Amino acid sequence: MQTQHPHPAEIALEQLAQAFEQWRATKSTRASPIPEALLDQALVLTQQLPTSRVLRRLRLSSSQLQQRRKQVATTQSTPDFVSLGSVAASTAKPKDVDPPHGPEVTPLTLRLNHGQTLTLSGLPPSELVALLVALLER
Repeated sequence: MQTQHPHPAEIALEQLAQAFEQWRATKSTRASPIPEALLDQALVLTQQLPTSRVLRRLRLSSSQLQQRRKQVATTQSTPDFVSLGSVAASTAKPKDVDPPHGPEVTPLTLRLNHGQTLTLSGLPPSELVALLVALLER
């Protein structure tokens, strides 16, 4: 007689269900948001198991998972690298000139809506402003 081994996705679902139960038992308030890491794992499992099974076992609503799916899609549609193209060429220094140092060089840090930061430095403030304006006009 052959023993049947559970599918790896079923094992992962059980482990995730335990993680959800642990989170529920230790959350500070009833309205505490579900950790994104748990929702992300649930999304992965819906690609391997029926969504209804994942939702039922994790005691989630379809709207909770759908909301996270939209957040992930928005994040993935934002490129990690944006080519500056002609903007970089117009602000580039000749190669034989040393980059400026000292108080005339001011770093510019931008905090983006999704929590990431972008720091621009190595250029005088007037060139940083010109670069930022050119980027915003794109």
